[in-house]
Amino acid sequence: MGTDDSKRQAADRKAGHDWSALVTRIQERMFLSQLDIADRCGVARQTVSAWMNNRRAPGLYAKRALLELAAEAGVLEESEAPAGVMPGEHDELKNARQLQTLLKQMTPESREEVLEFARFKIARERR
Repeated sequence: MGTDDSKRQAADRKAGHDWSALVTRIQERMFLSQLDIADRCGVARQTVSAWMNNRRAPGLYAKRALLELAAEAGVLEESEAPAGVMPGEHDELKNARQLQTLLKQMTPESREEVLEFARFKIARERR
């Protein structure tokens, strides 16, 4: 581990940031793989693995991307959010984003089944 990375990890610990736990919460809430998170943060999959195993701390741009992703996943406290990121956005918007993320990971046939089920539930609730 490089000196810069060690300093970054020490500063994060002092500030109370646990990047490993945050990445895990994102992964569990949004059903994303390490590769999916890496793509969203602009890093390699191995880098995400290193974050999750506390071998590396994210750099400045990756931290911003992780916090935005965490806000989208609804796993951020308001005090953790960077400027311009609204963790307290409406539940409907959070749910829509999560649903969109899940649907993208499904086959077209599975997506259609989910939509049919949603239509069924809506019709049933209107009775």
